[in-house]
Amino acid sequence: MIYPRMGSAQGHHGLVADWVSLPPAFTYAGGSAAAWQALARRYAASDHTILLSTEELSRGQPCMQPDLPAIRRWASAFEEVRVVCLLRDQPSFLQSVYLELAKKQAPPYWAEFLQSALRTGFAAGLHLDYAALDQRLCAAFGADAVRYVDYAAARDGGDIVERLLQAAGCDPTLPRKLGIGPVRANVSPEPLVAWVASMVARPEAACADLLQTVRAVLQAAPGCNRPTTLYTEAEEERMYDNARRWNENFHDRLATRQSGFALSLPPPGGAATRRDTLGPAFWIALARAMRETQPAETRLAG
Repeated sequence: MIYPRMGSAQGHHGLVADWVSLPPAFTYAGGSAAAWQALARRYAASDHTILLSTEELSRGQPCMQPDLPAIRRWASAFEEVRVVCLLRDQPSFLQSVYLELAKKQAPPYWAEFLQSALRTGFAAGLHLDYAALDQRLCAAFGADAVRYVDYAAARDGGDIVERLLQAAGCDPTLPRKLGIGPVRANVSPEPLVAWVASMVARPEAACADLLQTVRAVLQAAPGCNRPTTLYTEAEEERMYDNARRWNENFHDRLATRQSGFALSLPPPGGAATRRDTLGPAFWIALARAMRETQPAETRLAG
């Protein structure tokens, strides 16, 4: 098995950069079409399995859709093509997409971001309606080539990579044979830490020092030293209603192809600290903490 190193970034996001606007660091010289054709020339006649990974293939919003039929044509030189999708429950996935945006820029306002997702079925162009994603993938690659893995079940089972390899028809013990253990990569900060810091830092992205200050204040606040969520109870209820409807349609599509698959919806946030529970005392404590972290010469005279 070969996981090709392409460009300077992790993953293979440049394979869709002809259709999806990505930062220059994620693009390949010559463009996506040339990259796919180069992969076919180099590996299609070999006895190797080539593993490619990018969530950008799941973009489906108009003007941001990868040309999946073209990709399938470029990959036709290979003996077999399989598409394996690792799917996360939509309430968690939407929050994760927001937190990923917040790492690099001032993210959208959460309430507007959520409303857009509920209305369109997309989060930053990525499918939340997995039945619609399945329809596009099957149209391009054929239903027999498409498989799904539940992120929560794979994570709780111990090793996500092993589950993905198994679904792809590859040796799931390969990571262990190579001495590669389970790792947590690209971990986002606690949701409310990122949200508060992004609100304070606007119009810039929140820096590491600000995130650290917010984290310390939030952990010290009464009743806040526990998991957090961006959702209010009302927002969470609406999101879960949509997710159940989306997933019912999705499971119906898979009934005869992958009958054992069911996307896990975790219990609602319950006791988690919610965005609308941060009262004046928290914001005052944060203002004081930020003042204390300023250089003495920049503080306002008391």
